[in-house]
Amino acid sequence: FRAGDADVVWSLPTTFDEELSADPDFELVSQVVPTFQIFAQYDVGQGLFADVRVRQAMRYAVDSDAVKALAYIGRGEPNWTNNMFPSGHWAVNPNLVPYTFDLDKAKELFDEAGVAPGTEIEVPTLDECCPEMTTFMEIQAANLAKIDIHLKLNNYEVAPWVDLFT
Repeated sequence: FRAGDADVVWSLPTTFDEELSADPDFELVSQVVPTFQIFAQYDVGQGLFADVRVRQAMRYAVDSDAVKALAYIGRGEPNWTNNMFPSGHWAVNPNLVPYTFDLDKAKELFDEAGVAPGTEIEVPTLDECCPEMTTFMEIQAANLAKIDIHLKLNNYEVAPWVDLFT
């Protein structure tokens, strides 16, 4: 991009915003509501994540406001319902129940699922192409540590990460 080989780059990590905004040779254009989303992807066919209560507990431990502030430098719109689309989109399912940030509810669900305090949960991240995902999982790890559940973040390159789910 800097070498002049591309005129447009879509979905640059937010880590470039400050640098490019200050450079008069570049114009940074952004949407009011970005269509980019981050997500946590787990193998739900085995292990802890086979239990829906564990997946729900993980969602209740997401502080979407912190993710917006830290991973997206204050941009975007937190999604409380796991919709794949921004509000106002024709495909939004209005019947989904919101998941608010609630560590007490997360702990309750972990307890119901038999996940003991002190448990370490390994999760894959993609820092190379998606640093926002890593920031998201770091926030998640800090929140879960407050209820004595510990995330071990394993950073992958894209191809080996895809292999985890195929």
